Amino acid sequence: MSDPCNALTQFVPTSQTNLADDAFTGTELTFTLTPFTVARAECTNRIVYSCTGVLGSEGDSPSLCTGFTDDGMGGATLSLTATEDDYFGDVILPGIYTFTVTGTAPGS
Repeated sequence: MSDPCNALTQFVPTSQTNLADDAFTGTELTFTLTPFTVARAECTNRIVYSCTGVLGSEGDSPSLCTGFTDDGMGGATLSLTATEDDYFGDVILPGIYTFTVTGTAPGS
C-alpha cells in the first residue's frame, strides 16, 4: 500500500510571527515556523521545510538561510544574530527581509 502522505501536492501557508526588531545587538533571535496546513492532518509532522530564499531591500540575501533548521517532526526554526560588525561590514543591512520557506511532502 502506498503512503498517502507522499501524494500531497498542496500546502496552505499559515500566518507567521515576525521576529522582533533588532539594532545589531549581537543577540540571537529565533523564528519558529508555524507549520503549514495540509489536506491530511496525519501528514503534518512529515512535511520537510527548507528556506529557499531571502529578499531584502538590497536584493537577494540567501546566506541568511544558513540558520534554518527543519526539526524532522513537521516544524522548523531560523536563528539569526546581527552584530555591529555585520552592519559596518555591510554583511547585513538595516531593513525588512522576507524569507521564503518551502514545504515538501515526504518521498518527493
